[in-house]
Amino acid sequence: MRRATSTIALVYRGRSSFDSRFDGALLHGVSEELAESNYDLLLINVDRAQLPDETLGQMLVRKGASGALLRTTDLTREMCFELGEQGFPTVAMADRIDHDRVGSAYCISERSIEEGLGHLHLLGHRRFAVATNVVDDHDHSSRIETFQRFLREQIGRAHV
Repeated sequence: MRRATSTIALVYRGRSSFDSRFDGALLHGVSEELAESNYDLLLINVDRAQLPDETLGQMLVRKGASGALLRTTDLTREMCFELGEQGFPTVAMADRIDHDRVGSAYCISERSIEEGLGHLHLLGHRRFAVATNVVDDHDHSSRIETFQRFLREQIGRAHV
């Protein structure tokens, strides 16, 4: 068995989204915080790194990680639950995971979105649009849901 290391893994599956401004800023923030600690960052694509006969937690231990930050989407969220069940220290970034052994760092933006849209509506604006990142995660889904709810409830549009 390997001993504990001072390496945190930033884990993703499939194509990374680190070319987006949001994920670039997220990665920068993580690196700034790690600079103040004794930890290093290891970037891992699960699709390439995991062997067919090992669990996700086993793969991370083999790679020398003592904890994991997961950048998930709606399609890859199951990684958080798998690591949580294995007891591997895990935090989901920009996503809300309802598991008692998985931490979550996400944005709650509903109120500010509603206030901004309400202000625009009071100024007389009647045509609204929403643009989001291509990553389907909790933060982006929540923004779309808030936008659609505002249109239904405040503006009364039947087809949102």
